[in-house]
Amino acid sequence: MSEIYNPHDRFFKEILSRPEAAIEFLSKYLPPEVVALLDFSRLELVKDSFIDPTLQEHLSDLIYRIGLNSGGETEVYAVLEHKSAPERLVGFQFLRYAVQKWDEELKAGAKSLSPIIFILFYHGRTRWKIAREFSALVDFGGNEALKKYAPEFVYEVFDASQYSDEEMKAEVADALLLIMLLLMKHIFKKDLKLRLSDIFALINNAPKQSSSQYLKTVLKYVMEASRNVSTEDLNKAVLPLFKSRKGEVMPTIAETLRREGMQIGLRKGREEGREEGREEAREEAREEAHEYIIQMALRPLQKRLGKIAKATEKQIRSLSLEHLKQLSEDLLDFTSTTDLTDWLKRNRQPVS
Repeated sequence: MSEIYNPHDRFFKEILSRPEAAIEFLSKYLPPEVVALLDFSRLELVKDSFIDPTLQEHLSDLIYRIGLNSGGETEVYAVLEHKSAPERLVGFQFLRYAVQKWDEELKAGAKSLSPIIFILFYHGRTRWKIAREFSALVDFGGNEALKKYAPEFVYEVFDASQYSDEEMKAEVADALLLIMLLLMKHIFKKDLKLRLSDIFALINNAPKQSSSQYLKTVLKYVMEASRNVSTEDLNKAVLPLFKSRKGEVMPTIAETLRREGMQIGLRKGREEGREEGREEAREEAREEAHEYIIQMALRPLQKRLGKIAKATEKQIRSLSLEHLKQLSEDLLDFTSTTDLTDWLKRNRQPVS
C-alpha cells in the first residue's frame, strides 16, 4: 500500500490501536446493553485482516476480538471504521466485510459464525443523516412484505458533532483518546487554531513514557489534515507549552513540511508528466524545512541576545540540521553573545 494516504485514517488508527484507548472508546460509545455483555479484559487487536485489497480501499479496518462476560468460547468482533465524509453505501461495505470474515471462519472448520459489531466513527463537516439499517439501501418499491428477503443489520454511528467539548472532557479519561476526539471534531473548522493550546496541553496528562511519541503524532496530524492552521499558529500554540521539548517539536514540524512538499512534488510531477517537476518540489520542500529550523534558532537568539551579527548568522546558516536542532536546545542557557560564539567554535562545520 502507498505510504501517502489519508492523514485522518493514520491518526485514527495510531490512537485507537492502543488497547486502553479502544476499550474506553467502545465502553463509552457502544449501547449500554452491548457493553454489559463484553469482557474488555479479553480485548485483542486483530492484526491479520480478513479484508481483500479491493475492500481495503474503502475500510480503515481496525478490528478487535472481544470475549463475553458469560464466558465460554464465543467471541465478538468489533470493526471500527472511520469516515470524514458521508458515504451512503457504507452499510454495503460492512456486509462485504462480514461475508469475507464468515467465509474465513467456515474454511477454518467453524460450525457457527461469530457476531460482528460495526461501529462507524464519523467527523465530517455535516451531521451523519444516512440510515444505519442495511435494508435502507434496498428498494422494496413500497412493499413491506419484501423486507424479509433482505439482510437486516444495523451499524452503530459515533458522530463527533453530536458531542460538546465539555461532554467529551467529562466522559473520556484517556488523554490521547480525548485529544483525538477533540482534534478530529474540529479539524475542518476555521477556529481550530484557537483551540490548539488547550488541546495540546492535554498531552501533559498522557503517560510520560509515550508523551513524546504522541506529541509528534498529534503535530503531524494537525499539519497534514488542517488547512486552517499555519506553521506560525502551531509555533504560538505549542512551543510555550513544551519549551523543554523544542528539540522534538521543531524537527517534527520541519519533517512534516518536507514530506508534504515531496507529496506536492509527486502530484506536480504526475500532472506535468516530468521528473523535473517532482525534483523541483522536493528541493523546495527541503529548503523550506531547513529555513524553518534556522528561523527557530535565530528568533529566540535575537530575543535573548539582541541583534545577531551578519557573520554570526552566516555561521548559523551553515550548520547541519543536527547542529541546528542542538543549538535550539542549548541557546536556552546562553546569557551573552560570548556563549553563542563559544558554542559555534565548538560546533564548527568542517569545510567541504
